[in-house]
Amino acid sequence: MKTFIILIALFLFISFSAFPQFIEPKPFWGRGVPIVNNWISTGIIASDTSGVREPMKSFMAEDQGSHFQVFSFYAWPYGSSSFGWHINSSWIKTFSSFYFSPSDSDKYFLIPDTIAIDYKFVEGINVSRILVTMGIQDSDATWQVWQAPPARILLDSGWQTIYWNLQEAKDQGMKGFWLFHLHFVVSSSGQDFPDLPYLGANMGVDNIRGIDDTLGTFLIDGFGDSTHSVYVSVPETEQISKNFVLGQNYPNPFNPSSTIKFSIPKREWVSLIVFNLLGQEVKTLVSEEKGMGSYEVRFNASNLPSGIYFYRLQVGNSIEVKKMILMK
Repeated sequence: MKTFIILIALFLFISFSAFPQFIEPKPFWGRGVPIVNNWISTGIIASDTSGVREPMKSFMAEDQGSHFQVFSFYAWPYGSSSFGWHINSSWIKTFSSFYFSPSDSDKYFLIPDTIAIDYKFVEGINVSRILVTMGIQDSDATWQVWQAPPARILLDSGWQTIYWNLQEAKDQGMKGFWLFHLHFVVSSSGQDFPDLPYLGANMGVDNIRGIDDTLGTFLIDGFGDSTHSVYVSVPETEQISKNFVLGQNYPNPFNPSSTIKFSIPKREWVSLIVFNLLGQEVKTLVSEEKGMGSYEVRFNASNLPSGIYFYRLQVGNSIEVKKMILMK
């Protein structure tokens, strides 16, 4: 109960002193909303939900073979015709297993340097603007909460990736988190809709992942796709189940080229791709079927800036990622 009170206080309610003659916002709790993929609705802020069959719900969907989750929220908004109409929707998820610190006594989830999330505006009614943000709650006894600044989602651009720097959370003394929070603010322009409009949206969310110099790039929530894209990786010291061998590149650090060796036990489709620290693909080294044996590939980074890069080998359904450093 304490967790929900803190989340509602910090994430749902905002100050409305800037709105002269506005329609009063009210909280409508998320009790009774079905839990999907362990995401729980903490409520919606609106003026009314009368006549709305399902003000809040979520469900799984698929896009070109990749699964993602849709968060749906519809209601009568609050606000005014001068400043626009709004509804807010919030969701939380706790993680019983994730990436633990090496010490058995530290049962928290390590905070990465950056968190990245893929968003997509699926559909909506009377929507002019969508803002998204995320938050984390500390796992220690202080129950400290950190909220990221809001970011705007374009309505007609397909999937978009939002990156949030978590250095501020680290500066506040947070070391790990056990609870993750998603928050959406959907708005209609008062100029386009001078009368109170019915308002809502279906928002797609996929691939919540951490990006870190030490931890690497790792998946927090793949929404059903545990091996989706680059976002599944592990520290170099952690063992993973696989039926192939991926060697550490050499030399490492390197300038401007390095060799990557790998071996596979049987004929399989093989993909070897290099990504930057933001998870963006910079070069495909291998993308073809290969027979049993050992291989080596030369990676030339003469046209890339210095920094940390990751190379991901996928053999069939198995994946391994390793880190390399380019120093010019």
